[in-house]
Amino acid sequence: MEVYFGNLTAERGHADKLAGEIESLLQNAEELVQSTGSQLPEHERQRLGELLTRLKTSAADFKLQAVNGLKATDRVIRKHPYQSAGIALVVGLLVGVLVARPGRDDE
Repeated sequence: MEVYFGNLTAERGHADKLAGEIESLLQNAEELVQSTGSQLPEHERQRLGELLTRLKTSAADFKLQAVNGLKATDRVIRKHPYQSAGIALVVGLLVGVLVARPGRDDE
């Protein structure tokens, strides 16, 4: 039995939001290089252009990997919902025990 709840998924996920912000940052960086590029030596402008190109490629790769990872996780959780809930419960309990254990030196 498969049950899909479309309202439980955000319209735009965290990975998409981060990738969008990275793309926006790259656009702003390109505009900055173009507006102040005349003040830089030619080899520095060329170096900045290469770095921006590499960053764009890395951002696109990151977005693709994040989307693929989220899809794979969704498939596994939908295929094994009870096991996934059990694993999440155990991990939550372990984190809770580790955080709340006495004798920590936080003072």
